[in-house]
Amino acid sequence: MSDLNLPNLVIAGVARGGTTSLFSYLGAHPDICPSRRKETEYFSPLHDGGALAPLASYAANFSHCRDERYRMEATPGYMFGGERIARAIQDTLPDARIIIMLRDPTARAVSFFKFFKSRFHLPKEMTFPDYIAGCHERCSLDKAARAIAPEYGALHSGLYAEFILPWFEIFGDRLMVTFSDQLKDKSGLMTQLCDWLGLDGGAVDWEELRVFNPSAMYRGAALHRLALWFNNSAEPFLRRHERLKTQLARIYSRVNAQQSEQIDTSTLAELREYFDPYNRRLGDMLREQGYTELPDWLNA
Repeated sequence: MSDLNLPNLVIAGVARGGTTSLFSYLGAHPDICPSRRKETEYFSPLHDGGALAPLASYAANFSHCRDERYRMEATPGYMFGGERIARAIQDTLPDARIIIMLRDPTARAVSFFKFFKSRFHLPKEMTFPDYIAGCHERCSLDKAARAIAPEYGALHSGLYAEFILPWFEIFGDRLMVTFSDQLKDKSGLMTQLCDWLGLDGGAVDWEELRVFNPSAMYRGAALHRLALWFNNSAEPFLRRHERLKTQLARIYSRVNAQQSEQIDTSTLAELREYFDPYNRRLGDMLREQGYTELPDWLNA
C-alpha cells in the first residue's frame, strides 16, 4: 500500500455545497495535487453495502502527482455514508485530512432543484413547490428506494446533524468543517485552510479565482446536452487548463444560458422551518467541537 500514490486530503461533503470551487481553489496551490477527476467515488459503493475496487484503481487518479505535499480528491457524497465510509477512509488513508463544506440546506435545496433541472433529471416545467413535494415523498421511503432517485434528495441530505458525528469521532482534529458562506471571502477561507494544512497561504492570489459550477438553465436542450457531454468527457483536460474552461463557460453562458425562475418565497419559509431543528442540533454539535464562528443559518 505504501508504494501506491494515494490521497491524503479528501473533501467529503457536501454536494451542491461549494465543493467544486473549494476543490479548484485548493488545487491551484503548488503543494496540492488534485485528482484527475474531482469525484473519484472510490468509497461510494460502501454506502449501499458494495465492495471497494482494487486500490490500484484509486491510485490511478493520482498517477500524475509528483512530490506535492498533498494529493486531493473530492467526492461530496462521502459524508452521507456515515461511519461505514468514514471508517473505510481512515483504514485506507490513515494520515488523511478531511474537509467537509456545509451550506444552508434551504439554499442548497434550491441549488439541487436548479442543478438537476439543468441535467435533464427533472422536467423543465416542474415548479419548485412540486419538486419539494417530491422530496418529502422520497423522505418517507426506505434507503434502497431513496437511492433510485437521488435528484429528490435535497431534504434528507440536508439533515447534516444525522450524518456528521462519526466524522468527528473518527478523524478528530484531522477534520475541518467549513461553510459555503465563507467563499464570499476566498482569501480568508483559503488562508485558514492553508494554515491548518501547514501550507503557505500566500502562494496563490485567491481573489483571482472564480466561483465554479453554478446552476444555470438553458435555452436550447440539444446544445446543452452537447455541452454537458463535453464538460464531462474533457474534465481531466479542463482541470489542467482552468483559464480555458473559464473562457468556454463564459462563451456558452452568453449563447445558451437562460435566467432561472423565481423561487416561491412561501416554500422557502416552509423549508427553513423544516430544517430549523436539525440546524440547531448541528450548531450545538459544532460548538461542542470548538467552532465559534458559525453562519447565521446555524445561529437561528
